[in-house]
Amino acid sequence: MDKMRTFNKKLTREKYEVEVTVEYEYYPGCRGAREKYGVPLEPDEPPTVLIDTIYLAGTDKEISVTDDEYDELERVAWSNHKD
Repeated sequence: MDKMRTFNKKLTREKYEVEVTVEYEYYPGCRGAREKYGVPLEPDEPPTVLIDTIYLAGTDKEISVTDDEYDELERVAWSNHKD
């Protein structure tokens, strides 16, 4: 199992910026089982990013984010794992 990963990101809110620390897990996915001629027996599992917790940077205080902010944070997590 992969370990928890983190990154920091500044988010712009109305009249100020807030820096957050994001904890997430990345699973690279895997190829499903195949029979001896290569015919799939089960589907492949795609890579996955799961955001676990979003903190105010430098604290242990969890914060809420908007859907758009969450999408932005998820894009940053994915960009850390481009092959």
